[in-house]
Amino acid sequence: MKILDWISKNPNTCGCEINQQLNLSQSTVSHHIKILLDADLINDNKKGRSHYYTLNRVTINKVIKYLQMLV
Repeated sequence: MKILDWISKNPNTCGCEINQQLNLSQSTVSHHIKILLDADLINDNKKGRSHYYTLNRVTINKVIKYLQMLV
């Protein structure tokens, strides 16, 4: 949740910034980023060796609509 929250508040943030700001190891961030990418909750924009992440608003909105139907 911390990573997803950070990306939502800081679009186009790189993985190294997530490591530093959330005080998480690189391997922990990489593992969780992969899960978020596989779930299509975030987008990955590669520039050189760095990866920059943003929320996938289309998928997020679908999840919100689905959850609202359950209530």
